[in-house]
Amino acid sequence: MPETPTPAIDRLAALIPDELMDVPGHAFYSGEDGFAGGSRIYLLAENPGSDGTETVRQQLRNVKAGPSAYSAYATHTWKPAGRIDRSVLHLLHQLSLDPTEVPASCLIFGRTRGESDLAGNFRRLADLCWPFHETVVSDLGVDVVVCFGKKTGAYVRDRFNAHEHVDQFVERNNRGWTSHTHRGRDGLKVVSVTHPSRVDWRNPATDVSPLVARALESN
Repeated sequence: MPETPTPAIDRLAALIPDELMDVPGHAFYSGEDGFAGGSRIYLLAENPGSDGTETVRQQLRNVKAGPSAYSAYATHTWKPAGRIDRSVLHLLHQLSLDPTEVPASCLIFGRTRGESDLAGNFRRLADLCWPFHETVVSDLGVDVVVCFGKKTGAYVRDRFNAHEHVDQFVERNNRGWTSHTHRGRDGLKVVSVTHPSRVDWRNPATDVSPLVARALESN
């Protein structure tokens, strides 16, 4: 009899460094359906925030025990829906994508209350988690990586050598925050968008959805 394929979640979990398994945090913002098969888009936040105590290992166990069709942005097990969730669901709705079928994670798996708490550890921790993300992009045939915030976008662009600026969206308000699309030599695009913890993408003046849609259309 042919061997049963190893679930995508298990294959990726093997790439999580041991030193991060028992710290508070999350690696999987989607279930098996999001990481199996293929996806043209990958959603990547910086790292989990807030005060949750569930460790990376515990979250992995819970995701594996739960439904394969799962999105942390649509199903809330430890906190109520917030601005991030509503903005991400708006983006995916505008792209006609099912949240449970879109792979999503954080560049750094460990949880902190804020970006400043990563301090000088950002690069080291991102490097530890990178084999996981690189495998997602390669195995799923991802064309567009959507990065929440400039810092995550800059790191991912550097990793994929995506430095050709091809598109941007400037908010239609007084602050004029800008989201950017960069392309690498292999055609992969990195879209660095305003962070949904600070910006409501449902507002037409700040909606990054058209920028992401253009990145997908031109691949």
